[in-house]
Amino acid sequence: MADELKHVGILGMRWGRRRGSNSSPPTSREHKQLKSAQKKKVSQLSNEEIRAANTRKQLEKQYKDMNPSKIAQGQKVVKNILGAIGAATLAATTIITAVETGKKVYAQITPLIKK
Repeated sequence: MADELKHVGILGMRWGRRRGSNSSPPTSREHKQLKSAQKKKVSQLSNEEIRAANTRKQLEKQYKDMNPSKIAQGQKVVKNILGAIGAATLAATTIITAVETGKKVYAQITPLIKK
């Protein structure tokens, strides 16, 4: 019996988290109102609730646009780099294709010119 391993925790519980503690940060009153408004149908909302929800969404979008995350900045840099690489690859491929086509045309024309 001394070699048995028993589980004494709560199944599904994450390591290092206490039961009953709220690990998420507190949310603002406007955010809570927006979430409750999103659960309702549009026909059930008052004009004031719709206006408040729209204002909140506009403010969140403006904040996101004015404060880009580090990931968005990195994505922009990578997009620019890949765009430049793609343009260079396209130009090189076009040049190689033109050279190969020129060689084929020259090979076909050379016997005609020598006659």
